[in-house]
Amino acid sequence: MGCGSSNPGVANPPDAGDDEILAVESDAETYNPNLYDAEEFDPDLARPLVRIMSASSEFGMLRAGGAKKEIEYGLRDVSYNEEEGNVRFYLRGRPIQVYVPTAEMEGFEVARPIPAPDKTLKLDWDCRSNLYLLPTGELVYFVAAVAVLYNVEEMTQRHYLGHTDDIKCLALHPSKLLVATGQTAGHDRKDARPHVRIWDSVSLQTLHVIGVGEFERSVGCLSFSGADGGGLLCAVDEAPDHNISIWDWQRGERGHKLVETKCSAERGNTIEKIYRGAHEGGVFSICFLQNGGNTIEKIYRGAHEGGVFSICFLQNGTFVSGGGKDGVLREWDSNSHEPTGRELEIPEPYGPVRTITSGKAGTVVVGTTRNSVVRGSFDGAVESCIAGHTDEVWALAAHPHQGQFLTGAHDKVLRMWDSMSHSVVWAKDMEDGVQSACFSPDGSTIVAGLTSGRWVAMDAETREPRAGGTDGNEPIQVVKFSPDGSLLALGSRDNFVYIYEVTEEFSKYSRIGRCSGHSSFISHLDWSEDGVNLQTTSGDYELLYWNASVCRQIPQSSQLRDVAWATQTCVLGSSVLGIWPTGADGTDVNACSRSRSKDLLAVGDDFGRVRLLSHPTSSVKASANVGLGHSSHVCGVTFLVEDSRLISIGGRDMSVMQWLLE
Repeated sequence: MGCGSSNPGVANPPDAGDDEILAVESDAETYNPNLYDAEEFDPDLARPLVRIMSASSEFGMLRAGGAKKEIEYGLRDVSYNEEEGNVRFYLRGRPIQVYVPTAEMEGFEVARPIPAPDKTLKLDWDCRSNLYLLPTGELVYFVAAVAVLYNVEEMTQRHYLGHTDDIKCLALHPSKLLVATGQTAGHDRKDARPHVRIWDSVSLQTLHVIGVGEFERSVGCLSFSGADGGGLLCAVDEAPDHNISIWDWQRGERGHKLVETKCSAERGNTIEKIYRGAHEGGVFSICFLQNGGNTIEKIYRGAHEGGVFSICFLQNGTFVSGGGKDGVLREWDSNSHEPTGRELEIPEPYGPVRTITSGKAGTVVVGTTRNSVVRGSFDGAVESCIAGHTDEVWALAAHPHQGQFLTGAHDKVLRMWDSMSHSVVWAKDMEDGVQSACFSPDGSTIVAGLTSGRWVAMDAETREPRAGGTDGNEPIQVVKFSPDGSLLALGSRDNFVYIYEVTEEFSKYSRIGRCSGHSSFISHLDWSEDGVNLQTTSGDYELLYWNASVCRQIPQSSQLRDVAWATQTCVLGSSVLGIWPTGADGTDVNACSRSRSKDLLAVGDDFGRVRLLSHPTSSVKASANVGLGHSSHVCGVTFLVEDSRLISIGGRDMSVMQWLLE
């Protein structure tokens, strides 16, 4: 959201005990190398064929997803006062005090082990390139740290999860079965170094991992040789010198570098057989080289209004060029080196052309700079295959009764997704970047909080505005209706929570007042089940409670120890003690969400992981099941109706990922 073959060059797996693996299957539909203990795992070696439903079950030392880094979980310096029934701990030196419910006070142990839940996470779908069509009929492209194999006709995805950080490029072997993907350097330069992985597109098995320690910044471009059947691989490092290296990738598991040379400071666009797209002195051109040599035979200037970003050969002998600015695909005759006159314009909302590949029955498939994949032909129309956000994704909300959800981003677009059809139901352009969103309890109304301090209430089906307003000039960080829909709370980056009375079927909003008391921006808020109280957290790790109808803070937090909360998104509280890593500075955990059945808790953190824990997580020794795929901060998580699926959003990786709970 193919059948395999054995490969003698793949290393045998180290032994793994049953206590280390939650779910392993042998059909290899989703491959993940991050299975073994940190002491056993060598990040430079390719991993064998396994399917991991959940990356690990951990307490104490957690194998940190793609980073292969040991992350220790469990707050230190935690104390429990039996008489007061409160737990005290520290985040970045600041004391935090939370109260345990009365029913749990007797015999409460702050460090008792809590096992991971029976449910595990399997990546089902992601929504967001280098782009190729495989013989299986699947499109292969990448998003964040995941290589996606997408069957357009069946609307299904498979995923290669071997990388440790953002994939930057992809190349298809002449056999059409092997794929090479190159990644950037991760936050931990030692354990997430840039490298290239060569893997089987049918079995999703890693065959070779090359270049670990050889690339400086990131692998920006890859290409297999054509004359010798793909025996060599060319890689370009995005370091200042743009080093080009040639690899005998089949020599051993790590390959062998044959030669390396420095390139010019400017990056080239694309090379395909004997044609080259270029940007020369402000004139965008296509260069025709003599076959078998490097002498320029002809230059066609003004081929596109913008840079020529991609060239692709079609089965009829012609080739297609794509303009990075004009959004036009232009067909060329391979013999005369002249345009045939046939053009295909990509509609502006999809964005400029970034990459092209040949599709079925004379069609072309295009990846754009706005994270969209479209297909069409020179004789027909263009249709969307995949659409995604083009800037940081921060807003996420699940429909209360249907398998649909909202996402919003700083690209000023609000999207409604259907989790079953894996498609965009609708997209709406907003005046400003979208920071937060929510549904009304009946699902009829949507409220979107914008980066400008404005908020808009709209009909969920027609997208027609119903109301709106402005509260301050800072982003509206979080919006949420009370359980009965009579009140609306908006938490702002200006440190205030604004409360509105909602009447006339969610079309009239009257401001009651604002809650003042936080000394930093509002990060999360939850309503009590009776709609009387609010709990809020802020950027300086403060947990406060409020009487919402009068916008008054309740300083005696012990009075609310037994309040039942309609949701649990606040990352501070007695029921979420176990979500924090050891030595947490308060910014490590970005989001959490309790399932509707109240027995599961999903957590998104700064390390690109989605963690699934049992709820309540009222102990610092809580084990979790982990989902890997994001390459940046996980900014939001939410369960869909019936708790069968979980949605996560990545901030800077601009991805939306859907997980199956199995």
